[in-house]
Amino acid sequence: MNPMREPRVHRRRRGAHPTTALVSLEGEIEPLKVEAFERRKAELQEGIAALQEEIAALKAERKATQRHIPFYELPEEERFKRLSTQSKHFVDTIKMIAYRAETAMAQTLREKMARYDDA
Repeated sequence: MNPMREPRVHRRRRGAHPTTALVSLEGEIEPLKVEAFERRKAELQEGIAALQEEIAALKAERKATQRHIPFYELPEEERFKRLSTQSKHFVDTIKMIAYRAETAMAQTLREKMARYDDA
């Protein structure tokens, strides 16, 4: 799971903004109920603030991560191997032969087709 997604999901579940937390005061307004309501709201606001700080830290960490790794920094076992000169020439020869065969086939098809550009 994306490390940035988890705190955001928790924050959304608790309420997108501290003033819109998922707690509401219903019924008669009694001092004990108001205190409990305010305590619960404060806890939620603290949780949301902590999650927002965590999100900011994760964003800063992601921003500091290098996007590209220079070849010389790769471990030896993860570096790709270069083809030898003979192998490269062999592969290039096969590519040229395939290109020539494709071009010849297209020329042959052009002669037989009604529209010249379809081949």
